Amino acid sequence: MVLCSGVTAFAQCHPPQYRPGATFVDDTSILVRSISIPLHDFAPSKIVCLASSLKARYRDRSNIEVNIFSSHEAAQSSIFGQETTKEDVETLSQMHARYIFNADKQEDYLEILPTGALPGGPDLRAGPFSTRINLPAAATPHCKLEIDSRCLIALERFTYVAQALGGKTSAKVTLTATISRSGKVNHVRVVKTEPVADGQKDPLANAAILNLSSWRLEPWPREEPIQITYSYTIDNALRHVDGTQVQWALPNAISIRVPPE
Repeated sequence: MVLCSGVTAFAQCHPPQYRPGATFVDDTSILVRSISIPLHDFAPSKIVCLASSLKARYRDRSNIEVNIFSSHEAAQSSIFGQETTKEDVETLSQMHARYIFNADKQEDYLEILPTGALPGGPDLRAGPFSTRINLPAAATPHCKLEIDSRCLIALERFTYVAQALGGKTSAKVTLTATISRSGKVNHVRVVKTEPVADGQKDPLANAAILNLSSWRLEPWPREEPIQITYSYTIDNALRHVDGTQVQWALPNAISIRVPPE
C-alpha cells in the first residue's frame, strides 16, 4: 500500500494520508489526478489542510484539480468519458471532495460532495447538496448539510417513485437513530408513519431507512441521537425531466417531491 502525506506550513494542520489514484494530466503547468482517503478522514478541516498541502507540493503548477474518493478502486478509474455509463455514475458517487486551483481565474477552493459528483462529458459537476469552501479558509468551515456542526459528508442518492405512495398524494415517515462517534448512523428505526402503514413492508419506510442508514458524518467526540421526518409528495407541478426534488431542514426534516407517473 502506497500512502502519501503532504507538507504544510501550519504546525497545527495535519493533512490525512492518501493513496494515489489515476493521473489524467501531469505536465509543467497542469495536474489533474484522483486520490483516495478513508471516510473517517473526510472532516472538512482535514480536507482544507490537505488542499493546502497539495497546493504547496505542486506549487509550480498553475492549474490543479484533485478528485478525492472514499474508494481506492474508484480513484483508479477513468472518469472523463464522452458517454456516461452506469459504472461511471457509481464511480462518481464515491467522490466526496474536489480541490481546484486555477491561477489564471484566481480560483482556489474545495468542494465537499455528499452525494458525489455528476458526470458532464469531459468535465464534472458538483451535486445539488455540495459545499464550496474558498481558500484559504478564514474560519472553521461549515457545510450546507450538517447536524450540530457535524458535516454530512456521504449519503446515497434518493430513490423514490410515485407508485410507492399506493394512490396517496403524500406520506411521512419519522425515524430515530444514533450518530456514532465515527460518523456512522446506527440503530435506525421507524417511530411513526402518516398515514399509518399497513404491514411491515412499507416501501416508503424502507426507502427512508436505507437512505438514513447510508449517511456518514464527520467524526465527533460523542454519540448523538437524532429524529428525522421524511415527507414524500407527488407534485403535479414537476415534470419528469425535473426528477426527484429534495429540500433539507436539518436536523429534523427532509422533503422529497416527485413528478406524477
